[in-house]
Amino acid sequence: MKKFRIKQEGTFTGHLRYGHREIVIEAPTAEEALKEAKSGDWDDEFEFVLDDYEIEDKDFDGPFEIEELETYD
Repeated sequence: MKKFRIKQEGTFTGHLRYGHREIVIEAPTAEEALKEAKSGDWDDEFEFVLDDYEIEDKDFDGPFEIEELETYD
């Protein structure tokens, strides 16, 4: 099984203006990993990568980016 990191840029209001979220999903292909990320089933599992500590609102309208990770068996 391969692992894929999925990222999506976000726009924030408050003290933070930019950031992104990411997740590592195990799937047989990049297409399957991206399909899982877009399904919405993983929304609570994404890690938010932020530059500030206070957020009033957030919006994720940008495209998803996908990167295959190396695995060592």
